[in-house]
Amino acid sequence: MRIQKLLFYLLFVLLFQNQILAQNQKSKIIDSLVQLDFQKIYDKFSRTREKDYLAAELYANAYLKKAKINQEKIKIGRGYNFLASIYSYDLNKNITYLDSAISITKDINHKNTLFPYT
Repeated sequence: MRIQKLLFYLLFVLLFQNQILAQNQKSKIIDSLVQLDFQKIYDKFSRTREKDYLAAELYANAYLKKAKINQEKIKIGRGYNFLASIYSYDLNKNITYLDSAISITKDINHKNTLFPYT
């Protein structure tokens, strides 16, 4: 019984090792992108959105993370909107991200913005 558990854990680690390492790498990339200014992140997102949705997702997540760090609600809403635009083919993810954008920006009252999304 003890050997079976050990084999199970070993198999589990071997099977999911790549996924764990990939997540760690993705996190490091996002952390490095956060060092860029918002406009540069947005420009990179815009250039890759149609061609490479995986790269675009990294840029959108970097934009969102930077906005959260800086506590800028409008930019947080934009970050969620960027993610929603990537997942236009996945209705559940799309709605989840748009709902987050609405929720974050609902109390914002700026004349020159499209927020809130209500």
